[in-house]
Amino acid sequence: MQQSTLAWLGGCDVVYLVFCLGVSAYTISHVLAKSADKWPVLNPTGFEVIGIKGRVEFAKAAGNLIEKGRQMFPQQPYHMITDTCDLLILPPKFAEGIRNNPDLNFIGSIVEDFHATIPGFEPFRDGREDELTKTVVKKQLTKLLNQVTEPLSVEADFALRHHFGTSTVEGIRVFEEILDVVARISTKVFFGSELCRNEECLKITKNYTVDSFIAAYILRIFPKPLRHIAHWFLPQCQTIRQQFAESKKLIMPVIQARRTLRRRMQVEGIPTPDFNDAIDWFDHEGKGEPYDEASCQLGLSMAAIHTTTDLLIETMQNIMLHPELVEYLRKEIFQVLGAEGWKKTSLYNLKLVDSVVKESQRLRLSAMSMLPAIPEELP
Repeated sequence: MQQSTLAWLGGCDVVYLVFCLGVSAYTISHVLAKSADKWPVLNPTGFEVIGIKGRVEFAKAAGNLIEKGRQMFPQQPYHMITDTCDLLILPPKFAEGIRNNPDLNFIGSIVEDFHATIPGFEPFRDGREDELTKTVVKKQLTKLLNQVTEPLSVEADFALRHHFGTSTVEGIRVFEEILDVVARISTKVFFGSELCRNEECLKITKNYTVDSFIAAYILRIFPKPLRHIAHWFLPQCQTIRQQFAESKKLIMPVIQARRTLRRRMQVEGIPTPDFNDAIDWFDHEGKGEPYDEASCQLGLSMAAIHTTTDLLIETMQNIMLHPELVEYLRKEIFQVLGAEGWKKTSLYNLKLVDSVVKESQRLRLSAMSMLPAIPEELP
């Protein structure tokens, strides 16, 4: 019996045998691990190890799947297979308790889901390990909002006239036009006056977000060990690598010119100018230490432009559904801006405008699947 078994083994392809044993061991451990978990799975994949069925289901109908989970498990955690991983979904009642939990690595979730260590995806990481971008947003953008409000208003006026003119416009492509307006205004505060009207720069800031999300989704099809090889051959990844390289060619000369000007003026004892844009903010908070300038700049644009466009269009649609609001909104805008002009306090005093925008934001569904990864196991 022993000899026949050895003879059978000798006739098998050793590589194939090892592969089968490895898959079997992984499948058993996978199933045992799942069975030991006390939380239910919304879209179980059965004995399917890599979960392709669940990933495809989530990609096709994420909104319906999340709503199904909310109805089935309203007050308890549950697992959901997404297009990125197996997520543990917590009910809203846990939100405040986990908001500042140090064991929740939100940046790590983005880095993992969007392949931030792979060339072309650099803007999905923070540009430096000490979370420089977060520091800039908290300490500079928020603090200096009063100083950028009026320049943004001027750029918004230019963008609206550029796209819609001064007469009544009929038949416009709402998303494309509003996206371009938002891109111009955002680029003013992120890239500065030198690039905010540069058509090539605007094209990259608009396209990179969409193209990078598509590339990230396609790359997730491949097992993790193969992604660092596969991306070199995927057209979608080649596109975003080219976009990122072109953004560096546009941004770096401006940054270098600013630094040269600042050094020269310091030597001559002349006060250096305040540009009040993200280029200066990153250099100020960077404190002379190296960081990835292009990643930081493109990362800010990526986070702001499309989300702002979606919210603005959603708000406009809600106002169209309730035209009675128009008169009240106009009245408030004329009263506040007529008395105070473009100041930080003016924005706070636009109470009705703020309420309409916030209600539109509350009703939006576009961010319902942006869930954080949890790097450590929960008890």
